[in-house]
Amino acid sequence: MDRKDSNGNYCKLNCRWSTKKEQMVNRRNNRMVSYKGQRMCFSDFAKSVGCLPQSLYNRIAEGWTEEQTVEYYANKQAVRLEG
Repeated sequence: MDRKDSNGNYCKLNCRWSTKKEQMVNRRNNRMVSYKGQRMCFSDFAKSVGCLPQSLYNRIAEGWTEEQTVEYYANKQAVRLEG
């Protein structure tokens, strides 16, 4: 069970049943990214484009923006699928 509004109280109206995976994604320290109109955590995005989450974090640590990083790996995946 987790809270719908993580800043709200633990009460019936603010709680919902969720899976362990949903709870892990819903953490405050999770880094989220937008891809194809969806918000997802870095680990889900990395899985969808076939790279390690650490690869994404490394690019950002090197000074890349989130947008540049997402676009780079999304395009890399598209090239991989075409070839």
